[in-house]
Amino acid sequence: GFTFMIPMMGAFIANAIGDKPAIMPAFICSYLANSTDLLGTEVGAGFLGACVIGLAIGYFVKAMKKINLGKNFLIIPVVTLFIFGLGTYYIIGPAMSWLMNAFVGLLSSIPSSMKLVAAFLVGAMLAFDMGGPVNKAAWFFSFSLLGSGVYDWYGIVGVVTILPPMAAAIATWIRPKLFTQAERDSAIPALIVGATVATEPAIPYA
Repeated sequence: GFTFMIPMMGAFIANAIGDKPAIMPAFICSYLANSTDLLGTEVGAGFLGACVIGLAIGYFVKAMKKINLGKNFLIIPVVTLFIFGLGTYYIIGPAMSWLMNAFVGLLSSIPSSMKLVAAFLVGAMLAFDMGGPVNKAAWFFSFSLLGSGVYDWYGIVGVVTILPPMAAAIATWIRPKLFTQAERDSAIPALIVGATVATEPAIPYA
């Protein structure tokens, strides 16, 4: 799962900008950037590398599509893969691997007293829109670090994400008169689904 999660992220970032011709080259280049055996690096480029590759390939393909290449739809992905494959192997992969290694090292060295502040920030992002884009940004940041052996941040996710739906469910039992019958009936499903690390059941209560 970790092996394909980051290449898929790079592919869909590229797809959002350059459409379908960008998917294949971005997927392969993001995969290459996270292969330490191929690159000869200590760590992969991680989600930072996938972001850079996805954005770069997306905009490159978007520019290429403005050139009249006839009906040969394979030219753009093949040319893009050739250029960015070499670029990833020699430049992007090693550079982003170094940056990711420094980033992971920084996160790992944060003293316990400062982790409380960082945990509050991540927690506030997770609770802000209950499963929306801000929540997902914090979730993916924390989840992607698991592959690099950094577990603290996803531990924060595990705690914070379950709080809104479970708190809403418990509140319906403590003060049932404050809630409608439909909200009270949704309490048990909200508790169960919330326990699976999903914040969305709290949205109807909000």
